[in-house]
Amino acid sequence: MSKVLEIRSLSKRYHQGKALLDAVDLDLSAGERAALIGASGSGKSTLLHLIAGLESADAGYIKLDGELIDASKPAQCARLRAQHIGFVFQAFHLLPQLTALQNVSVPALLLGATEKAAHFKAASLLEQLGLTARAHAKPSELSGGEQQRVAIARALIHEPRLILADEPTGNLDPESAELVMALLQAALHSRACALLLVTHDLQRARLFDPCWQLVQGKLQVGR
Repeated sequence: MSKVLEIRSLSKRYHQGKALLDAVDLDLSAGERAALIGASGSGKSTLLHLIAGLESADAGYIKLDGELIDASKPAQCARLRAQHIGFVFQAFHLLPQLTALQNVSVPALLLGATEKAAHFKAASLLEQLGLTARAHAKPSELSGGEQQRVAIARALIHEPRLILADEPTGNLDPESAELVMALLQAALHSRACALLLVTHDLQRARLFDPCWQLVQGKLQVGR
C-alpha cells in the first residue's frame, strides 16, 4: 500500500508554552482508516488543522503523498486541500447562499469540472446519504444532521487521497451515521484514499485499526 500521510516529530504549543501536541509521529497508507480519540481540548482538531495546512506547527513535518505541507505557503496548502484532502469540519462551513447541491459541487467545480458533471456527481452523493429531497435547500433550511451529511458529500466529491473527518457522525441519528460510515468505507476501497476520523464514540473508534488516543500531547494506542 502506498503511504498517503507521514508525520514526524510534530509539535504545537499553547501561547503559554505548554505542549498541545508533543513530537507526534503518524503514518497512514491508502485504504487505511484510523480513529483518533481523546478528551476535549487534547489537540485532536488542532492535529487535523495542521495536516490540512490551516495552522502552523512549531516543530516537525507533515507530508502528503511525499509532498511537504507548509502552512507558511498558503497557495501551496490551498492547492493540496483542493486536490487531495477532503475535510469534514465540526462546524460544517457550508456556504449559506448556495443550495445543498451547489455546496457539494464546489470542490469539483474548482478543479475544472463542468457544472453539469459536478451537479450529477453531487446529486449521486446526496442520494446515497438520503438527501435527494433536500438537494435544493439552503443550509439555513437544513437540520444540523442534514448539514453534516452535505458537508460529508462535499468532502468526497473530488475523490481526495486523504479524508479528515472531525466528529462526522456527531449530529446524526444512528441510521444516518451508518449511511455515512458506509459511504466513507466505500471511498476507502474504491478510491485508494486514507481516512483519519476524530470521534468521541469509543465503541465506533474501537472498530478502527489503528485507533489512537491523544494524552498530554502524546499519541498512544487507543483504549
